[in-house]
Amino acid sequence: MKLEGKNVIFLWACNSPYPGRIIPLFEKLSAQLKAGGVKSVSWIFPTQSAHRGWIDDIKKVDRVFFTNGDYSKVAGQLVQIFSEVAPDIIHTNFEAYDIPAVKALRCIGSKCKVVFHGHDWVRLKRTGPLALLKQIRFRLLMWRHYHWYGKNAYVVGVSPEVASIIGQCKCAGLLPIRQYDNETYKKLHYPGVMYRINGLVMDMFDDVTPMPLGEKNLTLPTFTAYATQPEGKGADVILCAADLLWKKGVKFKLILTYIRREWFDAFLRDRLGLTSMPEWLELKQAENNIAPLLERTSCFICASRGETMSLAIAEATYFLTPVIQSDIPGMYWNSKNPSAFLFKDGDYEDLANKMEQFIQADKKELEEKCKVSKHNNEELLSPRSWCEDMTQLYERILGKSK
Repeated sequence: MKLEGKNVIFLWACNSPYPGRIIPLFEKLSAQLKAGGVKSVSWIFPTQSAHRGWIDDIKKVDRVFFTNGDYSKVAGQLVQIFSEVAPDIIHTNFEAYDIPAVKALRCIGSKCKVVFHGHDWVRLKRTGPLALLKQIRFRLLMWRHYHWYGKNAYVVGVSPEVASIIGQCKCAGLLPIRQYDNETYKKLHYPGVMYRINGLVMDMFDDVTPMPLGEKNLTLPTFTAYATQPEGKGADVILCAADLLWKKGVKFKLILTYIRREWFDAFLRDRLGLTSMPEWLELKQAENNIAPLLERTSCFICASRGETMSLAIAEATYFLTPVIQSDIPGMYWNSKNPSAFLFKDGDYEDLANKMEQFIQADKKELEEKCKVSKHNNEELLSPRSWCEDMTQLYERILGKSK
């Protein structure tokens, strides 16, 4: 095994109150690497996340380091960590650590291999005042990031869209970045860039039995959406659709999760003209354990304006829940599942129609479709398969001449 005796570092530009599903995925990767002979796995986080309880579990099995200050000034601290650990593979997650990591390696003259993991949605279009100048600045920043600093890095994109956009920036320099349709994304290949959808780790729900629609015993059809980033997650579209549907006389319940509630109160007042909480709406603080919430859910809504790969959709299908999703490239991977309803991105009237379509659907037939979707996604999002692909990527790039 080419990884035997090697040292691996994961860098995480992450300060989340809970680990979500991606951190556990890398914990599985860490365990597999060490079982296969890797000497050590270390993790690096920003100091803001040092107090997070979920990091304590990582500390029990791997070394954990923290960098102080903002990301643009951490290269010097990374030099010290890299000199101590002597990594053979560095795998960055979310883009903030990408450039500092490469700068640190250049500073110490290390031949360590670097993997950038592109989880983040890339917004190509710039609007408003000085849109052209913003677009030029964006292209220069992308060129600096992926062509200058990332030219020798290997890139994993979690969607065909992400892999294609980063690939263009990495391999084509300052040329215009093209927005392709989803089928074309899958056919594009750039040196050092691979598309690999994230695996889905649901171990924490091993003792939970997903409930089919008919067993949930809900008094009203209940829609749920995660709206922790209200505008990016399309909370405005969902609220307008719900308001329209309710005014048509259709009865239902809508549950929206949040981190900060102020946005929702302002939107209800200023956009919908509601001075009190409407009877169809329930706002709920976001939590890591989504099982109780999805057990109260008839249909999950993902109205995101931009996503790379929505794990929330995968969670919903795992819990045998139909999904209404915006028709955007980052979520096409689920669009052909039989329990998925697609609506035109940003169109609240179309979303309201799909919500009504779900309410009127034959629930027994929909239950069977949900079982098919669950099976499809368990195959597609297998954590074991994902870990094997990452391990093979590491072996492949270490096998190349230095």
